[in-house]
Amino acid sequence: MVVDISTHVPSPGPVLNTESDAALCTWNAWWVQHALVSPDDSVLYSELIFHPLGMEMTLQPGMFLHGALTLPLFWMDITTATNVIILISFALSGLTAFLLGLYLFESVPAAFFCGFVFAFCPYKFQHLVGGHYNLMATETLPLVALSLVRLLDAPGKWNVVWAGIWLGITAYTDYYYFAFALLLSVTIVGYRVLLTPNRLKTLRYSISSGLLAFVVACPLLIPAISSAIHSDYSIASGHEEHKADLLSLIVPSQRQWVAGPFIPLINRLDTEAIDGTEHSVYVGSGLLILCLLYLRRIGNRRGTPQLFVFITLLFLLLALGPHLSINGREDFDLLDGKLSLPVSFLMDLPIFRSARAPSRFFIVAALGWAVWSGYALKILLSSHPNLRSRSPVLAIVVVVVTAVEYIIPVDLAAVEKPPWIDIIRSDPAPGIVAHMPMRPYQAALWQTEFERPMMAVYTARLDPEILRYYWRHDALRLFSYPGYVAQIPDKAESKFVVDLVGIRYVAVNRNVPKPERVRRAETILETSFGMERVFSDDVSALYRYPESFRAFRDLDFTIDHYLSELTLLYGWSNRRVVKGKTATWMTRPGSVMLLPPMHDGDYLLSIDMMLVATGEVKLSVEVRGKEVGTSTLQPGRNHLELSVPRGLLSKESSNLVRFVPDHTVGLPHDTGEMIHPAPYGVPVEVYSEGLFTSGLPRASITISDKKFVADLPGVLIVHLDSTGTVVPKFFGHRAEGSTAELMTEFILSAPRSATVALATSGSSDLLEGNINQALAPLGIDPGKKYNELSSLAIVGARDGRKPIIDVGPAVAGIVLGRAPPTYEAAIGLLTVKIASL
Repeated sequence: MVVDISTHVPSPGPVLNTESDAALCTWNAWWVQHALVSPDDSVLYSELIFHPLGMEMTLQPGMFLHGALTLPLFWMDITTATNVIILISFALSGLTAFLLGLYLFESVPAAFFCGFVFAFCPYKFQHLVGGHYNLMATETLPLVALSLVRLLDAPGKWNVVWAGIWLGITAYTDYYYFAFALLLSVTIVGYRVLLTPNRLKTLRYSISSGLLAFVVACPLLIPAISSAIHSDYSIASGHEEHKADLLSLIVPSQRQWVAGPFIPLINRLDTEAIDGTEHSVYVGSGLLILCLLYLRRIGNRRGTPQLFVFITLLFLLLALGPHLSINGREDFDLLDGKLSLPVSFLMDLPIFRSARAPSRFFIVAALGWAVWSGYALKILLSSHPNLRSRSPVLAIVVVVVTAVEYIIPVDLAAVEKPPWIDIIRSDPAPGIVAHMPMRPYQAALWQTEFERPMMAVYTARLDPEILRYYWRHDALRLFSYPGYVAQIPDKAESKFVVDLVGIRYVAVNRNVPKPERVRRAETILETSFGMERVFSDDVSALYRYPESFRAFRDLDFTIDHYLSELTLLYGWSNRRVVKGKTATWMTRPGSVMLLPPMHDGDYLLSIDMMLVATGEVKLSVEVRGKEVGTSTLQPGRNHLELSVPRGLLSKESSNLVRFVPDHTVGLPHDTGEMIHPAPYGVPVEVYSEGLFTSGLPRASITISDKKFVADLPGVLIVHLDSTGTVVPKFFGHRAEGSTAELMTEFILSAPRSATVALATSGSSDLLEGNINQALAPLGIDPGKKYNELSSLAIVGARDGRKPIIDVGPAVAGIVLGRAPPTYEAAIGLLTVKIASL
């Protein structure tokens, strides 16, 4: 790694995959460095990704501390700087654990061993190979333990300050580690409270340091909590998949040197359960024997030795996840099912709810092992007087044996920059860079070279509402999923998109499973978008827009016009017809509309909106982050006219208009505008989540008090007849038995008077035929094909009466009957006009 420090990064090779976590973490470190030195950017929000809206960075594994540490290395490229920080993190982790051990043991060999065990534990190497550079920031955990132990040993002002500082700084390393540090702190304080007679004094000093820690961490924590509350970031799943197996404590990973002779035996086990980045928590046989050999003597020592044994066992137990797994097996005949473990209850707490990888608790257990092994080594040396003179040699022998078991060879991947990078970097013309296909799996790694805004990229935590914008119109969808374009966008639509978003370059990846789709999209770039190809080889191509971006003097459109789909940036429903007018409804308290660049001047912004509520609602309108007016909406149709002063609208980039109501908002139903009778007096709710939704796409149909949910891609259909009988059936995505013929047969099996509800989850693509063919008995046009990746909700009648349909990129929802809403108002957008004065 030292030899290739400027050309390679730790990641499965031979070439770095830009969709990998290694590429993401490298970009994260660059972003922190870039934002700290830029007067126009904030570390907590990036306008360089997910253009034109931008992205909250507070809930990302932002490597805030390690990113800041790259500032003194500004003269290095980010690849070199990231590698240097990774190497420094190993050294700092060893040093801080050494300091903890030195304070506890008062023995240099034992403290040295403690530092080595913690800094080079297999957990760190596994995550390093997996590209989780953010998890290398373990250096503050020993300092949290050391400062707390010192505080409780000798309460005083400075010990309070240092305990608070190190706990607070841990928030800037990784949220996992901050949560673990909090639990570690509670464990240490709780243990000492049980032992000390002066409990109130201990609690007072501990609470004081905790308050200081919050002050240190609040610049990051407060925005992060706000983002978590107001957005759908990081809805965690996978607690059962990302946990340690009990055997992984004693069975080495196949990546480890020591596993070589035992690989045939290891292969007989369930390697998927006990091996891998998020499963392997190997302790080491030599270390385990050493610790168990002196467990009784250490355990009998009340105070700190006993405490760290308890910490080790507690965090090992937490790393095993919600249910015990032994060689991949969770159901045990003796227990008549699964054995629940403490972490299943811990995950109900808000701070741990989004921690989807319980196995990462092991890093604190590794710190406990390090201290435990240090105590054991000290006892070993002190109990044999003739070994004292040779104690350094003995300590080194123990370290070498442990190293043979611990160290994992690190794969290095070459960072190969595309040849077109220099073309973009040398171009002074403004504009953003779009990728094709623009799926949210590719990190913005090359942005570190050209520093231009980009559209959808890979981030660890994503508000799915952002992605829906790139799915709204074929002129945008072309970049995301070239194979799912319903019709070729014409030149007017394409030109408007280029001017609206400011697309200067399109980097095309030709190395895809279906290259013919990309070739067809390249033709559209040239013919409809007016792009020129400036670079081409077998695996990639680069297109450039040769003209200047257009600035507008006025804009006037209704929501049924194609322009609306291009301007509805964030927090809007699918378009719906209301009393003969097409409307889109706010689904967020801060819905955003996008306007193109506008010439200098004073403007009048005129908006027609519809309010469905029991009373008035105040609505604030912001343009480019500045409020231009507040209006009081009355139930029914409202006309707003707002003055936009000169200089507020940009003539060089997109303009964001944000609508902020003082009430919670949602889709309308039984409040006066979209009244539909409940079939047979039974409330019906149908919700469909397409591809761009939080967590797994889901479909749900609720009829009275019966709720049916589909978490897998497919189509969920439910019958309701006049007797109240409910019959559900799920047709999986391209699964056996999921054909248009069988779906039609199921619909026709319902009584002619029945109501039929349908919702798709993620994909409605059938094994044979299309969904419209199957839904013809409900009055759906069989000649029209809905995009199978969009959301689709239908409530129809078996007798073929006109169905209610909601389809599009946003969550589709239909509510019939008097089900109480979970929001206070529905606000619909009808027309938008902006004209110069």
